Amino acid sequence: KPITAYLHKIPVFWFPFYVFPITKGRQSGFLTPRYGSSRQDGRYLSNMGYYVAPSEYWDYRVAGTLRERNGWLVKNWLNYNDRYRMTGSAYMSFEDQNGGSRQWILQASHSHTISPTLQIAGDANFQSSQFSRNNSYNMYDRLNRDMRSSFTVTKRWKESGNSLITTFSHYKNLDTKNTSTTLPNISF
Repeated sequence: KPITAYLHKIPVFWFPFYVFPITKGRQSGFLTPRYGSSRQDGRYLSNMGYYVAPSEYWDYRVAGTLRERNGWLVKNWLNYNDRYRMTGSAYMSFEDQNGGSRQWILQASHSHTISPTLQIAGDANFQSSQFSRNNSYNMYDRLNRDMRSSFTVTKRWKESGNSLITTFSHYKNLDTKNTSTTLPNISF
């Protein structure tokens, strides 16, 4: 039951009861929130969210962060894997800063074996100009200003030993706004 602190029979503090599961394996449930502070964000409450694992083939996690100086941030992760057939993941995040700035990111990858001789694969990486600088503690993420996305279709003919590879790609630099798109690049 919840914890209640009293001062002369007057309740002054209440804390809800929370059970932390100790079972092994993947299991749906609430994430463990974290409290902290940083020079950039001030005080914050992070990792408030839920993890869903409805089957052994996919899972989803959503977590939010409330920050004293920089508003709120919501992160979403989706992973799926059907062994020998397809695998992929997606990460989406949205930030709303106190000053009115809104930043976002979308990263996804997918690989699919349609048949033993036909495969498709893709990677997507899109974000607003300041998202990684504001929200990443990884130095590479903060300094990497190049966004690259690609989609590849590979067809093999076992009898002849030949293969056809078709690639579509997109590049954008977040600082210079330079972009380039290749539609398609074909190799036989």
